[in-house]
Amino acid sequence: MFAKISTCKCSENTALTKPGPERIQTIINSSKIYGDGLFKELEEHIESDNECSFFCHKSCVSSYTSKQHISRVLKRKGDAATCSHISPKKKRRSSMPDFDFRKHCLFCGNDCILEKDPRNPKRWRRAYLCRTVGGTDMKHEILNTCMTRGD
Repeated sequence: MFAKISTCKCSENTALTKPGPERIQTIINSSKIYGDGLFKELEEHIESDNECSFFCHKSCVSSYTSKQHISRVLKRKGDAATCSHISPKKKRRSSMPDFDFRKHCLFCGNDCILEKDPRNPKRWRRAYLCRTVGGTDMKHEILNTCMTRGD
């Protein structure tokens, strides 16, 4: 009848109990804290039928409504929220390899192979050695080239 709260660890022989109105209200309050949507189903059924009843395992409901379990979930949600705002670790210059303009790509920093591999010429990514002539700034040269090509 209702969505499964979580994987039930009770055996099939465990007796089912019928919760009273106070217990149902506790389940609804716990569901709102968990944010799992079970409270919506329960409230709909209670509105349609005041004497709505269902059966559940006592140990499952007890662990679902347990204040310790709820505080653990809230703590995890809080940790997840704080972890998502942590910026990634920044690399120090000492841990990064030295950049050589004649060997590395200006944009990604990986090694550039300027010569075609004779065994696999189709796998070669076209690369050129950049030089500036007449003292112009490399950044402006790249930006001008990008603007002319429409990049």
